[in-house]
Amino acid sequence: ADDIAGVCGGEAVVLGGNCQGGRIMWEVAKTLRENGVRVDSLCLLEVTPTETYDGRLLLMYGDKSVSHNPRLRGESNAPLPQASDLSITEIPGAHGEYFRSPGLDALTEALKLELLRSADGSSSCGFPTLPACESD
Repeated sequence: ADDIAGVCGGEAVVLGGNCQGGRIMWEVAKTLRENGVRVDSLCLLEVTPTETYDGRLLLMYGDKSVSHNPRLRGESNAPLPQASDLSITEIPGAHGEYFRSPGLDALTEALKLELLRSADGSSSCGFPTLPACESD
């Protein structure tokens, strides 16, 4: 969280993570918010939070991910996570398959839409630009 706050220099961030990485980003987002950094959106794949999140939260699940998708696990009546702004979407594939087409295309579109829907659309710090490597 400190490294992200240092890189962003007070700008808002968009964070995301898959599976265990999503659980880590959940904690990072909470810490950043507690320290006054604006988190415009938190995008989690294959994670179902049990705590309340006072911010924008996008949950994404593979439509064939029986082990992680609450709907496929028969938990359609389970309570939804509490968030001030919650979206849930399914993308094609089982756990991890959404990093290949056609899931990757759907994942990319879901993240593009989320960036557009985040607070004011100016959150770029969540995806820092790294300098290009020069070849010899």
